[in-house]
Amino acid sequence: MNIRDAYEQQLKRHGHVRDPAQETIVDLLGGLQRRLADSTAAPRGLLRYFTRARQEQAGVKGLYIWG
Repeated sequence: MNIRDAYEQQLKRHGHVRDPAQETIVDLLGGLQRRLADSTAAPRGLLRYFTRARQEQAGVKGLYIWG
């Protein structure tokens, strides 16, 4: 389940009111979730030897939430 689906499910289940600030954070977290999933998808065959070092260097930029 992705972050957006979980958020929507909680709104329906508990009758919470939508909050624009939370919607923004949900979208940012969803983007982070996708980048993390993409970064763990390992290339196959010979390609993995050429891209592995580059992927390990790049990493995934995280998200800092304050407030």
